[in-house]
Amino acid sequence: MTEYTAIEAASVLEMALERREKKDRLVQIHCSHGESWEIVYSFDGAGGFAHYRILCEEKPVLKSISAFFPAAYLYENEISELFGLCVEGMSLDFKGKLYAPRTKAPFDRGQKSEEKEGGDV
Repeated sequence: MTEYTAIEAASVLEMALERREKKDRLVQIHCSHGESWEIVYSFDGAGGFAHYRILCEEKPVLKSISAFFPAAYLYENEISELFGLCVEGMSLDFKGKLYAPRTKAPFDRGQKSEEKEGGDV
């Protein structure tokens, strides 16, 4: 059974710094939007896997962890583009052009579907 450590969106940078200091690697950042928002950060290190979960009713504003884990910018752009979440401070922000979906934030269930010009997805 996977165990999660509950964290608040405001403590993401602190958590990322701790994992970086342990020389862990970022495995993935997962986002889903059902009845609530769920964002999971997974790391692998000497102690095995560690999963940190943010659960909230309102759409959270996240701080980028790309300063500690450079590859995070891909996950963060995906979350921003497909779910419409604000991720502040990304090292590389594609500004909605990573996947270029036809609709704005297509995986945000609370968002009205708006067609975008030139999208392929």
